[in-house]
Amino acid sequence: MYEISLSSLSAQEATQILTKKSTSICNGKNLKALKRLVLIDDFPPSDEYFVARQVKSIARLRMAGCLVAFSLSPEARQLIDEVPSVYVLGKNELLTFMPGIDNSEQSVLNSMRLTRGIPTLVYSLPVTFCERGDVDVPITYLTSLACVASYMLRSTLGIEELRLRLGMMLLGVGSFDDLSRICGQADLEYLAKIEQDAPFFGVHVETRRFSCLHTTRFDVLNFNKQELVALVGKHEKLALKAIALLIDREDFSKAAFVSSLIREEITWEIVLSHATEFVDAGYIELVDNALTATHSDCTLENSSKKAAKRMVDALTNTKGPMNSKDAGKTLENLTSFNGFLKQTAYITLLKPLLQKPLPALKEDLELSPLEKKIALHKRAIDLAIQGNFKYALQLLLLEQQYEKASSITSSIQTVDVELLYALLGVYQKEFDARSSKALSFLQEGEASALKGSVGLLKCVRYLFEKSFSVGNLYDTEQLISQAESHGNRMIQVPALFMGALLSLRSRAYPKAQLQARRAMLLSREWDSIYVTQVGK
Repeated sequence: MYEISLSSLSAQEATQILTKKSTSICNGKNLKALKRLVLIDDFPPSDEYFVARQVKSIARLRMAGCLVAFSLSPEARQLIDEVPSVYVLGKNELLTFMPGIDNSEQSVLNSMRLTRGIPTLVYSLPVTFCERGDVDVPITYLTSLACVASYMLRSTLGIEELRLRLGMMLLGVGSFDDLSRICGQADLEYLAKIEQDAPFFGVHVETRRFSCLHTTRFDVLNFNKQELVALVGKHEKLALKAIALLIDREDFSKAAFVSSLIREEITWEIVLSHATEFVDAGYIELVDNALTATHSDCTLENSSKKAAKRMVDALTNTKGPMNSKDAGKTLENLTSFNGFLKQTAYITLLKPLLQKPLPALKEDLELSPLEKKIALHKRAIDLAIQGNFKYALQLLLLEQQYEKASSITSSIQTVDVELLYALLGVYQKEFDARSSKALSFLQEGEASALKGSVGLLKCVRYLFEKSFSVGNLYDTEQLISQAESHGNRMIQVPALFMGALLSLRSRAYPKAQLQARRAMLLSREWDSIYVTQVGK
């Protein structure tokens, strides 16, 4: 058996190598005594001149008694038309099921959902994965998916088809109208070709929709980021339109990723005009970079820039409490008629809410969904301070809505719910998937000033553990110290009470008394009978 690899070669280079090696094989001794197999891998797209030479080389091998098998990408299919008596294995024949898998409907569905029969992906998954339907896919699958995604945007594709593929890759899922919006008029002939040749994109001409394999695992594109940056650099207008469409969908996570593929200076304005949404999605640094960029041509008013900067600083600054001037401006902007100022003020409010109880917010029937979540968070805090845990929990559960993408506001709402459950004595050893995701989002995200909420929940749950742990007491004392340095008394006071209870369990009675007194001293201006009773 002979193998000839033509991968990554130009048409001229591939033709020269094929001519040389086919001549060498045909001149070999005793060639006809044994039936030989020649495998030629990855013919590049070629013009008529080079195709004619390639056909001659294949004919020479056949005449010498060789069986010839070769592979090529769809854009090189011209060669097939010129080779006589050729048997073609197309996409449908090459797609496969995982060998050894049971034939249950669930196993087959799991396999096809993740692979669509693409061999590289099929063989990257263990048999047991498809049979169990695990949530977390193995790294072998993710790296293979990244490789397949990279190949889907190969340089040998025609410019129009490449633009369509890039558009689908950046959007992940959508309609042909979406493609027309970012790529110009979407050619149905090209899309039908992609449907036939590339199951990765999930194109369905009949319904005029597409759904790429990576759409639920968009972060795999980070593996190919350098390639995408180079490609997007040639199609910046397409990428900008993709960002605008993703923002319209409120898919700020994908919009932020696509923004990272383009020159910063051309994304500053679109990022800042949606600063609150990007911040809520966790992309605080992206907004901060746009704000501090020295050559920004952003058309935002100066007051809006200041408000956005206040918002970023409030969520990232852990050096101390927000100064009274910024806090006052934030409270003032909560009732602003300027939508941008109002929304930034609500997100900025998350920091002062950690510092002390705030006056009740004015009733507003025209709050955005984001503003409603923060107003609800404040209402829950007010109720909790008075010991009305049950009512606060009911209020949160009535308003809580499922959100596919993680966000700061939805994650804080989840922490509120878990805290109230714990304070009511409801305890489960493990968080459910939704809560775990929210806690990880806050703990690992860029909003450093808000991480104390997760720490407080952790400390409250220590009270349910049967055995005393020095580590638990240490974590609680660390939280108390951090909350004090950050100026977050709304974290510090309950953490002191938790510390006092843990100290009682360890029979450190004087320490427990000191912690309780400290908590009462810090909360003396809160006007809360409940907190006073707890301290006593």
